[in-house]
Amino acid sequence: IDFVNMIITYIVKNGNIVDVKKTFSQQPFKNFGGGVSVLFRDKMPTVKLIMERVAQIKRNSEEIADVL
Repeated sequence: IDFVNMIITYIVKNGNIVDVKKTFSQQPFKNFGGGVSVLFRDKMPTVKLIMERVAQIKRNSEEIADVL
């Protein structure tokens, strides 16, 4: 839950996450026990789903920006 809240806070503060893999391997995401791969080491499908959702948020915001 804290990790997902951190993603939300990051997106609100910085806009989109352009490169999910790179961003998740840096601070503040790295604070979670060494990063997303360590935090979810036994649940990699969950990591993939989170990354897909973040990418979808980016696509949605780009589509909205194009309309405006």
